[in-house]
Amino acid sequence: MIFKTKDDPPLRPIMPTNSLVQRQQEDEDNEPDKLPLDWDLIRRLFTYTNAYSRKRNILFFLTLIRSLQLPALTLITSKIIGGPVAHGDYRMVLMAVLAYGILAIATDSSGNAWRWNSASKW
Repeated sequence: MIFKTKDDPPLRPIMPTNSLVQRQQEDEDNEPDKLPLDWDLIRRLFTYTNAYSRKRNILFFLTLIRSLQLPALTLITSKIIGGPVAHGDYRMVLMAVLAYGILAIATDSSGNAWRWNSASKW
């Protein structure tokens, strides 16, 4: 994709001019593809969802918790490998894998609970 600025010359045909069929590139929109986060938009979104504030807040909290759980699984994996596995402490490896399993189940169940409860009325 060719990005064009206001100072660029007009686009030329892709095909040579002696061809029967000519195709010119379409002009791009003047709107940028990505915009910075607009806090007025976020404030307006929260204002519009005041009637559903309880559900909004619960979903916001679940999203925040879920966003922390997935990196925590990676962190625990690296700590298990670098700690008990590297030192050969098999009792500690079993306890760490059990903690990893509990966090993995909690992560999976929190995602499923969010999906199950999103259709219900809170």
